[in-house]
Amino acid sequence: MRRRRHRSGDAQAVVELHAELYGRERGYDDSFRAFVEDSVNGLVGRDDPREALWIVESGDRHLGSICLKKADESTAQLGLFLLHPDARGTGQGRRLLEEALRFGVEQGYRSVMLWTNSELVQARSLYASFGFERVEERVAFLSGREMTEERWERSLEAPIGGDSAFKPTASPDPSPAADPAAETVMDPAAETFIYLIRHAESAYRHGEERSRGLTDAGRAEARRVADRLRSRPIRAVYSSPYERALQTVRPLAETLGIGVVELEPLRERAMADESAALSWAEVQEAMRRSFEQPELALPGGESLREAQRSVAATAASLLRAHPGESIALGTHGRIMAALLAHYDPSFGFDAWQSLSMPDVYRLTFRDGSFAGMERIWSDGEGEPEPRR
Repeated sequence: MRRRRHRSGDAQAVVELHAELYGRERGYDDSFRAFVEDSVNGLVGRDDPREALWIVESGDRHLGSICLKKADESTAQLGLFLLHPDARGTGQGRRLLEEALRFGVEQGYRSVMLWTNSELVQARSLYASFGFERVEERVAFLSGREMTEERWERSLEAPIGGDSAFKPTASPDPSPAADPAAETVMDPAAETFIYLIRHAESAYRHGEERSRGLTDAGRAEARRVADRLRSRPIRAVYSSPYERALQTVRPLAETLGIGVVELEPLRERAMADESAALSWAEVQEAMRRSFEQPELALPGGESLREAQRSVAATAASLLRAHPGESIALGTHGRIMAALLAHYDPSFGFDAWQSLSMPDVYRLTFRDGSFAGMERIWSDGEGEPEPRR
């Protein structure tokens, strides 16, 4: 898999991939194809040295693209950013974005902006990790559907790279094409809420850590989770890729009319190599010791500290992507305990043992900092812990 600048014949491939994937994954119609075609042909036709289009390919397969074009003399605009499913999870998206931003710096642009929409939650998280901030929202109609378009911006005078700590001190001037009446600048002091959801009952089967789903009782509890949270203003639902976590949050996502984005760092914490087949008593003892010695790890397993670093970094990225919003994360008991203990060190072994299946905690953040947490799943509602 490699990246390169576009050449003759690439324009149609970019159009076809956008039309195919957005049609299949998002239900967009032919009006979207026409929009992409105009954008690609305009970019290629201008042949401006301060603009560029990059292609990702494997052999003769076109797998993705990104472009950077001129919005005005000092502002660049990103667009045509898309990866085929076969290229996702390979790091190509981050490398494409970084290459485009570095090109913008080389061409003397002072800032960069992009338009996306609120349903593309994974892309929004990626933009936030590169220091972009959402500065405007407006209602738009695409493929016969109403959606919320978002304008994101960042300075090109700050360091380039994922998980940038850059935070602009003021919102840049709105684009001349933007409707000033629709402009919504996010309040950085607004409260952000994370609803941390531990999966419902699942029958433990060794060797099926990723694939085992919920029991009948667990599926009923998942519907109760959806009922409990349906009135909360949750804008996005993320989940561990493990089936029992996905089955727990899907009813909530369906109730809210949004999709579920899978994030690997929300998976269960591995206590040892999978072949070890630890007994429940051994898992409990390992957990007790890990709260006492956070750097301790069994062979092939993760220490509490390792798990915390991974899941806390993911939470931080999501907080940057959703300032002032509420989001839900579907996860597991041990990794949930790791995140809760990261924010509140008093959450220890006994608190982990008291978690039920399912369980729900609400974490509150103000000014980007942790402000408190509350268990909102009542005692006795879920199954007790001694089943994994």
